[in-house]
Parts: sequence; structure tokens; C-alpha cells
Amino acid sequence: MRLIGFPLPSLFTIVISVIGRTEPLRYYAEKIGLNIGVAIKETYITGNNQTHNNLVRTEFNTIVCENAMKAQNIAPAQNSYNFSAADQVVNFALQNQMKVRGHTLVWYNQNPSWLSGGSRQSLLSNMKYHIEKVMGHYKGKFYHWDVVNEAFADEGGGYRSCPWYTIIGEDYIDSAFVYARRADPGCKLFLNDYNNSYINDKSTAIYNKVKKMLENGIPVHGVGFQCHERTSKMTPELFGRIKENFDRFAALGLEIAITEIDIRTESGSNAKVQAEVYATFLRVGMSMPKFTTFMIWGVRDQDSWTGAEQNALIFDNSFRPKPAYDSLLAVLKYPTSLLPVDRRAHYLTQLGDLVFNPANNTVRVNDPLLNRPAVLEMFDLRGARMAKVTLRANYPLPLSSMKTAPGTAVIKAPGTTMRRISVVGR
Repeated sequence: MRLIGFPLPSLFTIVISVIGRTEPLRYYAEKIGLNIGVAIKETYITGNNQTHNNLVRTEFNTIVCENAMKAQNIAPAQNSYNFSAADQVVNFALQNQMKVRGHTLVWYNQNPSWLSGGSRQSLLSNMKYHIEKVMGHYKGKFYHWDVVNEAFADEGGGYRSCPWYTIIGEDYIDSAFVYARRADPGCKLFLNDYNNSYINDKSTAIYNKVKKMLENGIPVHGVGFQCHERTSKMTPELFGRIKENFDRFAALGLEIAITEIDIRTESGSNAKVQAEVYATFLRVGMSMPKFTTFMIWGVRDQDSWTGAEQNALIFDNSFRPKPAYDSLLAVLKYPTSLLPVDRRAHYLTQLGDLVFNPANNTVRVNDPLLNRPAVLEMFDLRGARMAKVTLRANYPLPLSSMKTAPGTAVIKAPGTTMRRISVVGR
């Protein structure tokens, strides 16, 4: 999809047909080059939980350790690193032709005392040692590392108060990325955070930081958007709000990764609303040229850090798929077969009205003043043009003739500025 140059309309929706579960998520993700993954509770792997493990290897092509690689668990003492639990997860992934994201190297939380105390120099030295030790152990096996995690304050657009920042200063982030680059030059390095899905003080602070890092030659390759969300976020404007934010990071040349998504249900909401939120985030990601990864933060509801009562994941407690699963499968299975539906029957453009008629599945350009032809182009979710046709004003075009090319309608009349109308999810 393409973001238009003015606020995204909120009057389009996307209709997804009910589909059968013929193939798993992994099958369709791999067809379009997407890493679709899940956070693993390491005890399922080490305990050889076959139901869990079979589902993971079937449905996903990427995994991440939820806790096993956090410093407190992997390095309780400076001279006593324990990779055993994390190694079993990594071995499971490699045996099943899966990719691994590393999570996480530098974080304000879950640190052993030896790592996060002392002077500026000792902190930098310990950070460097830890990064080299962990990345060296897994060198060549991971495609992504979350180098710095949750470095920004929730309010005010500043940095989180923690020893890394208060003792070293803002440049601790730069140092971490430089150390990581040297430790494994072949791995892509990410700045990961939460509450950064939309344009706000926090996401703007992150944007300003990564822009500065790039300008200064610091090796940052992408930004991770955790996307811990709630069903109350589902509004007609959701697609546009996310994409407006993601677009500015993509414009810097950065990869976009959704790294920890879960959607908590709230009072009055239902599984269908949750499914719509999941699908909307995936659609936005797939509209980005450098979107590589969609990671769900847990397998089944009772595994979620949010608590089982939040029903935040795509499998229920019996490992059965929920509507959220089906919504993701639909987006992956039919990334170029979504139909635009105008709830108010028109959207005003510079050229006139784009009118969709659901009764006969046609679209027309209503241009009563100019009465001139317009060019309608349609792009798929990856941004590739799938069809182009010249429309006579007020003559309907059957959408069935362009069914392989939904996503964004672009209307242009001779001598006018091109206007884009994005199909956004509700």
C-alpha cells in the first residue's frame, strides 16, 4: 500500500473471505519472503513438549527466546556464562530450518549486578565483554539481534533512567551497536522498544536517535516495534496511524520488524476485534518494502506475559487456533486479493468521487464537472503495480477484472496531480 499525501481516509474497510486451513502460516510466509515467528518459553523445548514443539515447527519459520538470553539468566556471574537452555532453543530452530532472533544484549532490566554497576568505564567495559561473549557464542547463527532494548522513557520523549544512561550517557546506545557490529559483522542490529507503534513523543525520540546514529555512521540496521496492544486500538484510522509512523523510519533506509506483538482483549471486545487488530498490523508491515519480520510474543494464551485472562495470543490454551490466527493466515494467503468497500459510498478526491458499488462490485470515478478520463492503478501489499486501466468518467469498472491488484487505488487525470487512495483496514 502507499500512504497518501494527506490524512488517510477512514471510510474504507477490507473484506476477508473465510478460508480453510489448508497450509500453515509458515508455508504462506515463506512464499513472500517473510519471517513469521514466535517467542518460545524455553521449558517447552527443554522439556520436549511435543504438542507445543510440533505446532511451533509447523506454523513458524523464526523463533526468539523469551527469557533465556537475557543477561540475568545467561550470565549470573562474569566468569560463569550458561548457554544451555538458549542453546537447546537455537538447536531446535536450526534442526527445523528456522531462523533465530537474538533478544536481548543491553537492557535496563534483568541484569546481574556485575554487569550494570560501577563507573562509566567499567560499565562500558562490561557491556563490551557481554556483547562479545554472547554474540561470539552465536556468531553466524542469528539474522537479527535486539542490541538495545527499551531505552526510551514512556513519557516526554527522553531516555529511560537506568545505569546505562545515567552513568554512561546517551552514547551507551552507540557504543553497544559498535561493539555488536564488531562481534558479528554478518548480523543485522536492531533498536527495540514498545509504545512506539504510532507517532508520539516516544516514537519521535526513537526516530531522532536512529537518524542521528545513521548520520554518525553508527551501524543500526532496523527498528523493532514490539506492538503490545489492546483491542480498543481497533478504529478505522488504525492502519493509517501505524503506517504514517512506520513510513518515516523506512524513509531512513531502516528495516521494519514487528518483534513482540500480542493483542490483549478488553471488556466489550471479542475475538473478531482482536483478529482485526492482528491483521491490520500485518497488513501495514507487508506494505513496507523493507519489512522482514512478524513475531508473536508467545504461543498460547496461558503462556503470555500479560496473563492468561487477557487472551492475547493466536492460540488458545489447548493450542487451538483462534480467529486471530485465521486473520493472519488470510493476509498471508491472499496478499493481493482484498476488496475495497466504501462504507459511505464515495471518497472525495481532487478529481471527483471514487464510488464503489457493493451490489455489482464495481468502482467508478464520478467527475461531473470535468468529465474526462482517469487512470486507475492498483498496487499489491508489497507495493508492486498489478494493474492499470483508463476509466471514462462515470463508467463503472468491474473489480473482478482487477482482483489480483487491490491494496491502493491511484487516480490520475491528464494534467492533474496524482492522488492515491489507500485501502485501510478496520
